[in-house]
Amino acid sequence: MTQNKNTKWLLVPVMLLNVVIANAADYYVSANGSDAASGTLTEPFATIQHAKSVISAGDTLYIRGGTYREVIDITGLIGTSANPITISAYQDEVVRIDGTKSIDDISTGNWSLATTEFPGTSNIYKITLTEDVWQLFVDDKYQVPARWPNANTTPDDPIQLKNNGYEAVNNTWWSKTTWANADMPGTTQYTQIENDPSQHDLASTGISFAGGTVIYSFLSQGGDGNQERNISTHTAGSNLLTHPTYTGPGTKKGYTSTGKYFVIEHLDALDQAKEWYYLPASNTLFLWAENGVNPSTLDVHGRVVSRSLVGTAEHVTIKRLNFFSGTFDITGPNLTIEDSRFTFPDASKRMLGEYAADSNAAMQDYGSLVNGANFTMRNTIYEYAEMGIVLEKPDSLNGTFENNLFQYVSIYGMGKNSLVQFAPTFVRNTVRHSSPRGLFKSTIDGDSSVRDQSFNRLQNWGYLQVHDGSGLQVATDYTQQTQRTHNWFLYAAKYGSRWDGKPANFYGTNHHSVGMKVRGAFQVKGDSHETYNNTAFNGFDDKNDIIVVSDMTYGGNNNSITKNNVADTMAGERTGDTTQYPMPGIHSHNWNGYEETGSVEDLLVDPTNLDFRPKAGSALVDAGTVISGITDGYVGSAPDIGAYEYGDDEYWIPGYQSAQASTPIPADGATKQSTDRDLIFLPGYKADQTKVYLGTDANNLNLITTRTNPDKNIVVAGQDFTLTADQIYYWRVDTILADSSVVTGDVWSFTVDPSINETELATADTFVNAAQSTTVYGANNTLRLSGTNFLGYVKFDVAAPAGYEVASATLRLKADVTDIPDTSVYVVTGSWDEATLTWATDTLTWGQLLDSTAPITANSTVDFDVSAAVSGDGTYTFGLQTTSTLAALKYVTKEGGNSPELILTYQPISTAPVTLLSEDFEDQDLSDWSTTGTVTVIAAAASNSSWGTRVKQTATLRKAISTVGYREITISYDRKSKNMDAGEDFSIQWTTNAGAGNWIDIEVVTDETLTSQTFVLPVNAEDNADFEIRFRTNADLTDERGDIDNIVITGVAM
Repeated sequence: MTQNKNTKWLLVPVMLLNVVIANAADYYVSANGSDAASGTLTEPFATIQHAKSVISAGDTLYIRGGTYREVIDITGLIGTSANPITISAYQDEVVRIDGTKSIDDISTGNWSLATTEFPGTSNIYKITLTEDVWQLFVDDKYQVPARWPNANTTPDDPIQLKNNGYEAVNNTWWSKTTWANADMPGTTQYTQIENDPSQHDLASTGISFAGGTVIYSFLSQGGDGNQERNISTHTAGSNLLTHPTYTGPGTKKGYTSTGKYFVIEHLDALDQAKEWYYLPASNTLFLWAENGVNPSTLDVHGRVVSRSLVGTAEHVTIKRLNFFSGTFDITGPNLTIEDSRFTFPDASKRMLGEYAADSNAAMQDYGSLVNGANFTMRNTIYEYAEMGIVLEKPDSLNGTFENNLFQYVSIYGMGKNSLVQFAPTFVRNTVRHSSPRGLFKSTIDGDSSVRDQSFNRLQNWGYLQVHDGSGLQVATDYTQQTQRTHNWFLYAAKYGSRWDGKPANFYGTNHHSVGMKVRGAFQVKGDSHETYNNTAFNGFDDKNDIIVVSDMTYGGNNNSITKNNVADTMAGERTGDTTQYPMPGIHSHNWNGYEETGSVEDLLVDPTNLDFRPKAGSALVDAGTVISGITDGYVGSAPDIGAYEYGDDEYWIPGYQSAQASTPIPADGATKQSTDRDLIFLPGYKADQTKVYLGTDANNLNLITTRTNPDKNIVVAGQDFTLTADQIYYWRVDTILADSSVVTGDVWSFTVDPSINETELATADTFVNAAQSTTVYGANNTLRLSGTNFLGYVKFDVAAPAGYEVASATLRLKADVTDIPDTSVYVVTGSWDEATLTWATDTLTWGQLLDSTAPITANSTVDFDVSAAVSGDGTYTFGLQTTSTLAALKYVTKEGGNSPELILTYQPISTAPVTLLSEDFEDQDLSDWSTTGTVTVIAAAASNSSWGTRVKQTATLRKAISTVGYREITISYDRKSKNMDAGEDFSIQWTTNAGAGNWIDIEVVTDETLTSQTFVLPVNAEDNADFEIRFRTNADLTDERGDIDNIVITGVAM
C-alpha cells in the first residue's frame, strides 16, 4: 500500500488524538473510600490529594458527596486545551471542602465558665485548644471577634436597609454608626487616634485596649482600603490610642478627614452574645454563644487553613465544589473555577498577632489570588470575604468573570479599593451588599484586547470604605476598547461607571445602562468617549447623574459623543447645571432634567420594581436618533431615549443567573400593581425554554405561556393573561434546560390595586379652518393646528365599570411627521358631528385650559392630563390649539391609523363613610341651626368636650342636611333627658318632608345617663335633598329638658 504525502501527515494528529482520548479516564474519591483502592466508582479513593497524584491530561476526578478537610493542591497537573483536567463533584452530590475543624477535635478538657477572666459571668465559656484558630463558627454561623463598639449583628445576618435603599440601618453590621469617631485634634495622619466621645466614648469604657487591633477607615487615592494595626498604646480612661504607621501605596494617605475606626480582637471587648476571643499565649478560646448556652451543646468549629485550593497547574477546571472557610492561590494558564461556592473564603490572622503592612501584603498572606493568563471564574458564588480577588500583574492577562454572585465582601472594609482586580472581561455578574468603594477594576498592562464589562448588576456597595470609588473603574490609560453595556448601578453612595482621568482616558463606550440612586451614575473623564442610551435618575444632590467632564485637566471631552441619554441632571461637571457647565463635545437627542420639566421617574413604567421601560406616550418614545451598532433593532419610527425601547418584546435584566428564574418584575410581594401590569423575569442559568404560571391560589397555578426563546421574557397583560383589580396573584417561572430537565422556580406574589385602567378611542376627531370656513375635515388622516385659524376637536364616550368612578384621565395624541412647537388642551362643551362640523357651523364653547406641553417631536406620542374635565359617565370633547403659526402641524386621527386615546384610571367607588355633619358645639354658635323655644349651648350639657346643647320645656333644635349622592346614612350623638314626666318626651327625629309634618322618630329618650348612640337610617333617608334632623322636647316645666352633644351624620358615596 502506498500513501501520498498529504495523507500521511493527516494521519499523524488523528492517531495522536486517539491516543490521548483512549488514555482519558474518570477517577472517584469518597469519604468512605481508600487510597489503596483503584479509584473507580465502586472502589473510590479516600483523599483528593492521592487521587490528584494519578490523574493526567484529559482525566476527570469526581468527588462524591461529603465533607473533606484537606487542601486541594493542583501543583503538577498539566492539561491541554483539547484535554483539560477536571476536578468536579459527582453528579448532583454536594461536596464541601472545609477549612475548619471541630473544637471538640482540637481541644483538651471541657468548656467551663470563664469566671477567672470575667468574675460572676454566666455566659462566657472557655476551653484550651491544641491548634490555633483565627475564625470561629457555631453551626456555620459567623462569630464576631470581640470588638468595641459592638456591631450588634453579624455579617451573615440578613442585611437591613433604611428606606432610602442604600444605607444600612443604624447599629447594624454594615452601618458606620457601629464605628467610633476620630475627628478630633489629637488624631494624626498615620499613628494616633483621638476618639470623639459624642458618638462612642472610648474613655468611658474604663478599658485599656492596648494589644488589641484597630481597624480604621483609610483615605488613599490609588492605594488601599481600610487598614488594620495592632494598638501600641492605650490607657484605660483615655481617648487616645496609638498604632504602627502606614507606609503602603496611595497618593492621598491618612484618615484625618474620615475619622472612623473600631477596636477588635481584645479580650476585654468580649461583652455580647456571638463574640469570641482566642489567646494564643495560653491556647485559650473564649466564647459567648447565642443565648449564653454552654458551647458543649453546639457545633463549634474554627478555621485552621488559610487556603483550600493552591498550586501551579495548566488547563485545570474546578467544578461544583463548595469551599467553606478557605480560598485559593493558584498559578498557571487556563485555570477555571466553575459552578462553585466560596463562603468565608479568607480571614486575617490578626487574632494570632499577625498584621500585614498594607493590603498588597494582606492579599499575599491570605487573600484570593490568581497568577496566570486566561483565568475564568464562571457561575460561582463568592461571599462573606474579608478581601476581594486579585489577578496578579503582569502575568494574569485576559481573565474572565462571568455569571458570578459576589455578596457581603470586605466585611471589615479591608482589602483593595476594588472587589475584583484585574481582568478585561466582567460579564453578567451581580455584586451586592459589599464594603469596597470600588467593585471591578481593569488595568491589565500590555493587554490590548477588547474589555467587555456588560450585563452586570452592581448595587449597595461602598459601606465601609471612604473616598469616591465606583462600580466599574478603568484607571488612566486603560479605557481604549472598553465596552460597558447593559449594566445596572443601583443604590450606592459611589459612582456607577467611571472613566478615570489625569492622564485622560480615551475611546470608552457606555451604552444601554441604568443608574438609580447612585452618586454620579456615569462619570466620563478624558476624550473621544461615546455615551449612548443610558438612563440615570434619583441620584444625590452633590453629584450630577451623568457627568461629562469638560475640564481640560482631565481631557475635556471635546470629541466625546453623548446621545439618546435621559437623566435628571446631566452637565459638564460633577455639580452645577448646564448654564454653569455646558455639555462638551457632540451631544443631541438627550432628555436632561436641567432643560426639561418633570422627572425621569415620571417617564418610566415602574422603576421601584425595576421596570425602567418608558411609559407609553412619554417624551422618551421614538425621540432618539439612530446610532449604527447601538440602536439596531429599535421599535417604532426612531430609537427611544434611554436604556429600553417601548414596545420591545425583550427586557434585558443584568446580573447573575441562578439555576432558578429570578428578578421578578413586579418584585415579590409588590402591592398597588395595575391591571395592565406585565410580568417580567430573568430566566434561569442556561435556560432553553421557560414556562410561566399564574393564579390566585399559590398551590394551583395555571400555565399561561411557554417561551421557546427565553429572551422573550415579557409576559403581556391583556394578551397572555388578564388581571382583576383588588386581587392577590401568585406566579412562577420554570426553567427548561436543553436536556428537557426542569428547574422549578420559586412562587412569587403581587397585589393588584383596586383601580382599573381602560383606554377609550376617539369617537370623533376633526379640525376647522378659518380660511376654508365651509370645508369638513372629519375624514382626514390628520388633525391640523396653526395659531387661532386652525382649531382641533376630539370626542370620547366614557362609561365607568359598575362600582367604579374616574380617578384620572389622560389624553394621548400622536404627532405626524413634523415637530409641533406646543399644544394646549381645553374643555369644550356642545354637540357636534365630525361629518358636518366646519368653521362656519362651529358653535362649541371653549372653557378651562386643562394642560399644555412643548415641544412635541415628530412621530412621537404626547400625553395631556385632562382629569379635571372627566368626572364620570358621559361624552367629552377636548379642544386643541397651538400658538405656532407654522404650517403642517398635525396630529394623527383615527382615520390615519393612530386614534387619539383617552386613558382612564377608575377606582372603586369609596365605601368609606363621608361626614355630612359634625357638630360638637365647641364654637357655642347655633346660628346655622333652626330653633324654637329655649335652646342654649351650655357646659353642663357636654359629654367629653367643653360645650353641649340643652333643649328645654317645649323646644326644637333642627337642621337640614342634603344626602344627595349618599347611601347608608348613619347618625351618632351623645344624649340624655332630665325630669321628664309621664307623657312628656325628648325625641330625636328625621324627615324628608318637613312641610307635611312627617317626622319619624329615631328614638324617644327617657334615660337620664349621658349615653352615646348610633343608628343607620332607612333607605328613604338616602340620596335626598330634603333630609332634616330634629331634637325636640315636649314638657311643661323649665327644668324638664334634653341634652345633646357630638352629633355626626355620615353617608357612603353612591
